[in-house]
Amino acid sequence: MRTHRTTLWLSIALFLGLSSGALLVARTIEAYSGACEKLDGFPGLLQAAGFVPLGHCKFTNLGVCPGPKVEACVVAGKLGHCEETSIDARKVCVCVKDRISR
Repeated sequence: MRTHRTTLWLSIALFLGLSSGALLVARTIEAYSGACEKLDGFPGLLQAAGFVPLGHCKFTNLGVCPGPKVEACVVAGKLGHCEETSIDARKVCVCVKDRISR
């Protein structure tokens, strides 16, 4: 009986660990999706693995992210606009998908 209880608790702990890890990956992908620059750290690892789609913004000569009225971009095959956003206290140039109103 004790073996079954231990197995149950280990299964629950494994499930909670895997689900929280999957949630972290999903939130990171959502936050950094369309980043136009090479990322570092955990988001960079996901970007190198192909989970975080790369946006294609054309930076100005000074390396500044173009504004939404200046440059159109493409992310995951969909048109969008370039926008500088702050993610985790870090400024990142992101290609945001345009929403089509219906």
